[in-house]
Amino acid sequence: LKWFQDIEANNRKVKEYDNKSGTFYETKWKKLRVGDLVKVCKDEYFPADLFLLSSSHEDGICHVETTNLDGETNLKVKHSLDVTAPLRDESSFQKFKAVIKCEDPNEELFSFIGTLFYDDQEFPLSIQQILLRDSKLRNTDYIYGVVVFTGHDTKVMKNATDPPSKRSKFER
Repeated sequence: LKWFQDIEANNRKVKEYDNKSGTFYETKWKKLRVGDLVKVCKDEYFPADLFLLSSSHEDGICHVETTNLDGETNLKVKHSLDVTAPLRDESSFQKFKAVIKCEDPNEELFSFIGTLFYDDQEFPLSIQQILLRDSKLRNTDYIYGVVVFTGHDTKVMKNATDPPSKRSKFER
């Protein structure tokens, strides 16, 4: 049954930015690569660990439901950086060029260390700008994000462990 869920998740759709045409098109989660720019709409799940560029709110905030990650039902508020918050329409991405340097993939769900190099400046990144795979966008029309980790490198997958055996050593 697990592989069936994997196939279902891998074939979910997300909007990805196409540099050539300057528009978003629908693609499957499994086709996403690190560095891809995506648009996630209200009540959709995040397809990978994303760096939050901007949201439908002018101040760049968004609300995230993390029930699948930590069992908590309260919404968490995430903030984009002030410098990327104005990137709120498709045309603004045509000139957008940035580099993200960050920690290697790890299982720490509530920490993130990285730096955004943009406009000849450096900006520190924290977990406040990271949207984790399998959490859901709520009370926000859309967000724009950049894929930081995908597939087995996402924090959720790194965190997944096999359930402990309930059989005694003697029984085994």
